[in-house]
Amino acid sequence: MTEASAGSWASIVIATVAIRTLLAPIMINQHKVASKLTILGPELEQIQQKMEDKVFTQLTRLFIQVPVFVSFFLAIENMVEKVPSFQTGGASWFIDLTTVDAFYILPLLAAISCWISVEEGKRGGVWKNIARDGVALTLPLTARMKQLVDS
Repeated sequence: MTEASAGSWASIVIATVAIRTLLAPIMINQHKVASKLTILGPELEQIQQKMEDKVFTQLTRLFIQVPVFVSFFLAIENMVEKVPSFQTGGASWFIDLTTVDAFYILPLLAAISCWISVEEGKRGGVWKNIARDGVALTLPLTARMKQLVDS
């Protein structure tokens, strides 16, 4: 691995860790709220059905995670065009970082991890079905992201 490709990888890793660190308090808060609701149990079942906080949580995830994903995608796409070391700096099954992953391994792993998160949730109903539909769209959207952005 050349110094330039090591620098490119280091930039991606540092940016990823920084963004994950900044988003960590939001995710921790969501997990705390979910665990409190689980502990309180059946008494809150009626209240949960009446409250619209589920909508707020879903919209918060949408308006935070989607822009972060798109920003990372666009930044890496820009780096592919301008950083020549991306052609030799990969690892494992994707050595040339400028080509599309023909096996779609990373989009598949992303879809599986999203599906596991949705299925582990205690709540059901309409929102769980909407989340399942979103997960079902994760793989085709991720695989076709370049075509969607270019058009």
